[in-house]
Amino acid sequence: MEIGEQALFICQMASEWVKTKLPTKRLSYVDYIQALTRLQASTRDMVRTLRIFRAAFEQASQVCQSSEWVERELHFEALAEFVQDRDELLLLELAHGGLGNDAALELYNERSSLFGGTR
Repeated sequence: MEIGEQALFICQMASEWVKTKLPTKRLSYVDYIQALTRLQASTRDMVRTLRIFRAAFEQASQVCQSSEWVERELHFEALAEFVQDRDELLLLELAHGGLGNDAALELYNERSSLFGGTR
């Protein structure tokens, strides 16, 4: 994939993100570009990146979350793609996430269901 094609792809997703008007307290278009660039660098697959992006937004709208939540989930998914073991990363974060037990379990359940139980 050419760099220009990839940049256009990322800009289109960032524009889609802006249009959703999810609430945000601090994020800007540049933050969206950076989050999407990290994800694309990890997946190296535009179809996979778009699938993750859309799944995160669908879940955000279902559970009434903010753009910060989406950014965090895209970061997690980029890391999961990089380590190539999403389930192990989910369990590791559950065990060592630094969240209270209920919050960690809720986050684990949200992430587990992101793709309807399939990857």
